[in-house]
Amino acid sequence: MNRRVSELLALVSALVYGTADYIGGHASRRLHSAVVTLLGQIAGISVLGLFLLVLRDPVAPGRAWWWGLGAGVVGAVALVSFYRALADGVIAIVAPITAVTSAVVPAVVGAASGDRLSGTAWAGVATAVFAIALVSGAGSTGTGPSAGGT
Repeated sequence: MNRRVSELLALVSALVYGTADYIGGHASRRLHSAVVTLLGQIAGISVLGLFLLVLRDPVAPGRAWWWGLGAGVVGAVALVSFYRALADGVIAIVAPITAVTSAVVPAVVGAASGDRLSGTAWAGVATAVFAIALVSGAGSTGTGPSAGGT
């Protein structure tokens, strides 16, 4: 794939995820997070179905359907939990922690299963863990203006 196309897809993906997180987090303050997740999944599968029809993509083999089903169930549970955390917690803390965790966990699992990460990748993982500590207020005394969760 062309590098510019890859960069454009990455940008569009980041915009879609960011927008969905923002809208989902705010909607979860009014509706149950499972309802918000269900509505989001219905919208997503509708768009996916449209793209599959337009692109005439071949149907995946049966084994891929089982992996997709498993990933979908785990993803839905994670999304319900994420939206519940956004509804109950401070969005400025919940969103960065979950974003960093969703990037660090696959890197560490990949390294544990034999992938070789570059020094830059490990530096990114370390920086991300440090950022979580800063954003979450690890080590704070609880006497500042944000004490009490607001």
